Amino acid sequence: RRGGPPTPVLLTRRQDDPPGEGVVVDRSAGGLCLAADRPYLEGAALFVRPERATDGCPWVEVVVRHCRGCRDYYLVGVEFFIRPERDVMAEFG
Repeated sequence: RRGGPPTPVLLTRRQDDPPGEGVVVDRSAGGLCLAADRPYLEGAALFVRPERATDGCPWVEVVVRHCRGCRDYYLVGVEFFIRPERDVMAEFG
């Protein structure tokens, strides 16, 4: 995994649900580590999208690999179902 700029993201179980908020802490070719405002169950399927994404940037489907409480937020490790294209990955920082 690599660091990078903290990138605000939106997280949701379904694209038409109100999203939760998070920040990308680090990223890799296979997934992201997020600081999220709520817990997510291990194994849950989610959609994630940069909060300030460019027009046309899709919601990216991920699966939660781990989630643990950390002070007043949750660290959530997610794995991409399908690795996003390079331009979409760039949106995550």
